[in-house]
Amino acid sequence: MQKYIKGKVVTNSAKDTAVVEVTTWKVHRIFKKRYRRTSRYLVHNPGHKIEVGDLVEIIPTRPISKRKFWLIRPVGIEMKSVEGGK
Repeated sequence: MQKYIKGKVVTNSAKDTAVVEVTTWKVHRIFKKRYRRTSRYLVHNPGHKIEVGDLVEIIPTRPISKRKFWLIRPVGIEMKSVEGGK
């Protein structure tokens, strides 16, 4: 089984590249308080098939460029963010 990570597409402006933000929750080892860590991955998005706000899975692949070695796989659920609170 292939390793994958779930995340949300935050930008799609570069050619054949998307930025996927992955959020993980960790527990502080002394205070036992939960805190959120966010990582951003450059992902290969051939043909701009994925839009901003889509929930995707990313899978490792061969290095495509200096920082891009993930391939995008759509999950099919869109996460629409509500900005402004209304």
